[in-house]
Amino acid sequence: MPRKRTPASIAAITGRGGVNSFPADPGEFAMPEAPAFLTKRAREAWGDLAEMLHGVGVLTNSDALALGMLCEAFSDWQEASDAVQAEGATYRQETETGKEMIRAHPAVAQRADAWRRLQSSLGDFGLTPSAREAIMPGGRLTPEDDIAAKYFL
Repeated sequence: MPRKRTPASIAAITGRGGVNSFPADPGEFAMPEAPAFLTKRAREAWGDLAEMLHGVGVLTNSDALALGMLCEAFSDWQEASDAVQAEGATYRQETETGKEMIRAHPAVAQRADAWRRLQSSLGDFGLTPSAREAIMPGGRLTPEDDIAAKYFL
């Protein structure tokens, strides 16, 4: 699989960007509005994440859709995790022959899928330890500065 391309805003912060690392239009860096498709849970995540990412200079208007998808993946992960916690990771089902079979709860697969989408998107925005290390020398935020910690750690 080909290596993911580093977003221009992150490349510019790390000093690995080219001449055209930042968009030409300064209005591009205005705080984007939350997309209308966001669910209630995703909208809550949007508020904290958009503010944090915009504050460090890696969020632009053109990132609204990608951040919205990250927030929806997080919302899906939360919902599936809640279902697994409430109903268990497995359930028993009787087969046609009358024997009992233990099956994985459908929310287990949904949670795993949401986690994969979430991990991919977190890296795109510099919200994983390895991605943060590439952006910030030492890769560390103080607990007060790390708004994402309450969601992802």
